[in-house]
Amino acid sequence: MTTGNKASIISPSHGTPVIELCNVSKTYFGKVEVEALRDVTLRIYEGERIAILGKSGSGKSTLLNLIGLLDDPTSGKVFIRGKEQSHLSDRDTGLFRRYHVGFVFQFFNLLPTLTLRDNLLLPLELIGERDHRFLNRLIEKTDLTDKLDRYPEELSGGEQQRAAIVRALVKKPAVILADEPTGNLDSQTGHTIVRLMNEICNDFNIALIMATHSKEAASICPKTFRLRDGRLIPSNHTHGYE
Repeated sequence: MTTGNKASIISPSHGTPVIELCNVSKTYFGKVEVEALRDVTLRIYEGERIAILGKSGSGKSTLLNLIGLLDDPTSGKVFIRGKEQSHLSDRDTGLFRRYHVGFVFQFFNLLPTLTLRDNLLLPLELIGERDHRFLNRLIEKTDLTDKLDRYPEELSGGEQQRAAIVRALVKKPAVILADEPTGNLDSQTGHTIVRLMNEICNDFNIALIMATHSKEAASICPKTFRLRDGRLIPSNHTHGYE
């Protein structure tokens, strides 16, 4: 696959949300029926930074999975660049996710058998991108230049999370989804990671959607919501990382 396909995968429309959830609900059926999300509406525009606050089990990861097109809602509609997802082919949905959505996980998810260099190159190989100039800029910005030949187990938690951020950003996605990005870090390292992620997304007009239980981490985002009983509620925060 070549990078020439990227522009044709649901081209951006001025003023149209990158991804939009309209009255979305998600229920898991089993011995016990769990309604994880209820009637959620959320619009995500380019360059926007949104925090989703909530306790463990509140539905934050479920919401990120729906935004990232990794799961389908039980009811409601999801739109990609103004086009309803259910009207798109699985291929188009998959390509949009591959090219335009980046993920940052709590547990880093670096491949242990690959060096840091190969972990960071992998997303570019998957989309057929041979230009590494942007990757090199990100490596310098995150101070990972002298770590490239190390394996993940040889890196600190902060270094692994910086690498995970680079891996998510290297394909220049429209949206970054960060699921508890400071959950496995001490408070000072978490502070550094959140500020760095916010700075890079701001520099390159990338939307950041961060799910977290930390008010301090959430405070970098101009727009904050709380998930409570499966419902998304606008929230105001008054303190945090400055």
